[in-house]
Amino acid sequence: MNKKMINGGTVNNWICINFSRQVQDNLARTFCQELAQMCYVSGMAFNPEPVLPPVSARPEQVEKVLKTRYHDATSKLSQGKEIDLLIVILPDKKNSDLYGDLKRICETELGIVSQCCLTKHVFKMSKQYMANVALKINVKVGGRNTVLVHHHHHH
Repeated sequence: MNKKMINGGTVNNWICINFSRQVQDNLARTFCQELAQMCYVSGMAFNPEPVLPPVSARPEQVEKVLKTRYHDATSKLSQGKEIDLLIVILPDKKNSDLYGDLKRICETELGIVSQCCLTKHVFKMSKQYMANVALKINVKVGGRNTVLVHHHHHH
């Protein structure tokens, strides 16, 4: 918690995709609301409402669901507006294929900033975790964070 934002980035338009079977839609929605709130109180301009409600998908459908949801969300926005952030809920079990595919599609094909969150954190929803993720999101959307360095003076 010893880090804070000097420049808060902006997230006007965002969506959430949930690849965890354990996380129900209403929990995904609550988690995203809490995260949006934390981003806002930390100094970002963050829309509390997503462009579309969270959608659940199977990891093997990652490419299809990403492209479909991105397209649906983009067409809902007015001309020239873009999706600023994709929040992704991942299963706790390490799935490097899913993570790799996700990052590749977001970065090279869609040009969209993504933030992945593990299921265990979605269930726990700790303030400390939320604050850390808020800082990560801020950097990804072009804000700047400061790290307070404590200097130890030796006499």
